[in-house]
Amino acid sequence: MPWQENRFGDRWLTEINGPAFAQQPANVIFERTFGDTFDQPDMLYLICGSDSGLLSRHLEQKCGERKKFIILEREDVLEQIESPKAKCVEVRPFETLDMKALAEAYPEYIDHNRYMVVRSLAILDNVNPDYAAMWPELLETYKIFQFSQASLLGTRRFIDAQLFNVPFNEKPVADLKDVLQGRSVLLLGGGPTLDNGIEWIKQNRDQLIIAAVARIGRRLKEEGITPDFFAAVDPNDVSYDNSKWITPFEGETCLLHTNYTNSALLGEWRNLDAFSEYRYPWHTEAEVRNLPTVGPTVTNTLLQLVTYMGAENIYLLGVDFCFGPRGETHESGSLEAKMAKNAHESDLRIETYSGRQALTNTPFYQAAQAMESFVQEIRHERPNLHVYQLGHESARLKGVPLARFEKVQLNSRETIKKVRTAIAGHLQKDPPTRKRYLQEALGEVQTELKKIRSVQKLAKEGMEKASRLFEDYEQLDRLTQGIVRIKKKLESRHKDELELLFQYAVGSYKEFMRPQDEEQEQSHDEIKTSLTNYFEAFHKNATDLRHALERSIKHIQNEIDALDPAKLQKCTRFWIENGMEGRIYWWLKFHALSPAELNDKDRKLVEKLQSLHEDKLHNDLESKLVNRLQSQAQKLEHQLKLLNELFEARDKHGIEILLPALKDGGTQRAEQIHALGCGYLAELSGKEAEALQAYLQVNETDILPKALNRIAQIALRQGNLELAMPALEMLIQYDERYLILYADLLAAQGDFAGAVQLYDHYLSKHMDDYSVWLKAGEAAFKGGDMIAAQQCALHVLEKTADAGLRQQAEELLNRLDQE
Repeated sequence: MPWQENRFGDRWLTEINGPAFAQQPANVIFERTFGDTFDQPDMLYLICGSDSGLLSRHLEQKCGERKKFIILEREDVLEQIESPKAKCVEVRPFETLDMKALAEAYPEYIDHNRYMVVRSLAILDNVNPDYAAMWPELLETYKIFQFSQASLLGTRRFIDAQLFNVPFNEKPVADLKDVLQGRSVLLLGGGPTLDNGIEWIKQNRDQLIIAAVARIGRRLKEEGITPDFFAAVDPNDVSYDNSKWITPFEGETCLLHTNYTNSALLGEWRNLDAFSEYRYPWHTEAEVRNLPTVGPTVTNTLLQLVTYMGAENIYLLGVDFCFGPRGETHESGSLEAKMAKNAHESDLRIETYSGRQALTNTPFYQAAQAMESFVQEIRHERPNLHVYQLGHESARLKGVPLARFEKVQLNSRETIKKVRTAIAGHLQKDPPTRKRYLQEALGEVQTELKKIRSVQKLAKEGMEKASRLFEDYEQLDRLTQGIVRIKKKLESRHKDELELLFQYAVGSYKEFMRPQDEEQEQSHDEIKTSLTNYFEAFHKNATDLRHALERSIKHIQNEIDALDPAKLQKCTRFWIENGMEGRIYWWLKFHALSPAELNDKDRKLVEKLQSLHEDKLHNDLESKLVNRLQSQAQKLEHQLKLLNELFEARDKHGIEILLPALKDGGTQRAEQIHALGCGYLAELSGKEAEALQAYLQVNETDILPKALNRIAQIALRQGNLELAMPALEMLIQYDERYLILYADLLAAQGDFAGAVQLYDHYLSKHMDDYSVWLKAGEAAFKGGDMIAAQQCALHVLEKTADAGLRQQAEELLNRLDQE
């Protein structure tokens, strides 16, 4: 690759950066381009591209304040550039990027969300589209990793749910191991391809073992299809709104759930159930042996569950992991399908069995990859296991062939009857067994509560002593010994509790796990702050976990009360307070009672709870899911962000799919974004005249700069200064960086006085941009103002030691002397 060098001594690869540094020093251009991007302390920067090595040199000046810069560069470019000298700057091959390894190497940044991705100038300028293709690939990797990392950092809500669910987590999934040995299972997800199989399912229902995700409960109830299994995993309220229609199902259906599934959903489930993973979030001999499941979605978990239960042929339907050909995200009966007209929120793509490059989102993309890996691993262990896909428009998964409905291997009716009998035998609960389980669970949680209270007390003592450090040096030894003693107690007697507390809320430890400067010792204030933050984090988390344990104890005690029909009134209050009004159906079934058999007072309580539950089932308009969907439909930021990302990735197909959703938006803002998108699509298709017409329709303040930028770029490519000049003039109102380009164009047209005026305006706010001082001097010289030209050159010589700039200033003075 050929190199080019400017008069300031900057060398760059023209294939990567084009003419970017031809007129100004690299440092000046970087400062103008990135502004304060690299000024955030305690930050790990992942930078796509090295700008021919010049960016790493610039970043060496930005070191300090515990910043770390990791530049990702193509291997063929790496061979030609110099390695950075500063420890805080590192250049790595782009091709070998491993985000998990990065997280292990730099937990003080990654675990606390102190990292960001940045595009180099070469990526921004897009001189070489093949080179710039690194960015969408990095962005995709970054988004997927961020999604998985966010779930790890959000463990507190999972542990809170797990603790509250202790009375529900009685029967482990391990009790169902191999119950489906050698059987065929139809696994139903909530994707658009589910619509294609509903009628076939109805026709063959008596020979199918059906395992369905809970979110399609309403659709199955409307279609008159009762599955053998439902699966639910998430603790959030939106998950309840999605899945609440499983609660009215009667019969032999079994709910398979994680230990942290939404408690209201579990409470209102009235049939058989089994939980996966661990009963308690701490180490204890009371723990039950069970299957630890992994996601990232309920469909992934359900596949793991049915393989664990011994299924031999598994057929996927509605397991799509992508958007449909017309932008559908879910099956037609879902709230998303009925309300979310603007489906697309991501620029990720995945190939379908039909060969289509379908848009998808980060959770779906990650789930598809996870399912591929799981199928490969389980097939290695069980060669006789086969997984098939029935959805032609589903994401293509390696090792999962496409199958036709008529080729599905059905089960005999007698086989299905035996399976259901076996499941019921494993999971039935009787009053004496349930009471014994609840009493044992109560004792276990009370024991852990005692330990956490001890941690809380020690952490409070540590906070008090750490806050007094270095205030009285006569007390320093005593305080230091006290802190060491407390830390020793915490880390020896309560090692398991500290591990649990760290897992419970890792974000709380952000302050005392700040990155450290390797070459700089901590000051007294920093030591004091670090120790105080250490104890404060443990004290806060111990307090919060104590409250969760106390809430768990109340729930267990309420479930013990529920075994006594005489305590219905007390139980009712707890159920209403915790959104489990439908628990009354379980209570009636467990005690084999009907409302007619109860006294007037209890019957009224039952009727009240039933009415509240029915209202909750049917009142979709007040559900949190609908609120979220309406919010997304009302805001177009997702679509605008996606549109810009698709254009940067030069993804015509993605824009083509997104445009109809924007066209149907029904608002002026949607029309404006649609016009911008039409311009993007036309420009990518080589139709610049059509693109200009679309961009000229944009007038909304926050979108206009994007359109003006494209107008200016096209006009400059065409040499159409009559169009480029007014576009740049308007852009100056939004970003002063365009002022220099506008002034350069004025100078190129011979309007030197106008150019000098703009340079002067810019320099009034950016006095240290000496390259622009030289531009102003050149324009003044060409315009005949020799005094102004001399002043500019002398100012540069006085203020900067940059050899390149000084040389240019001296050349200007020499020319002035010759006049």
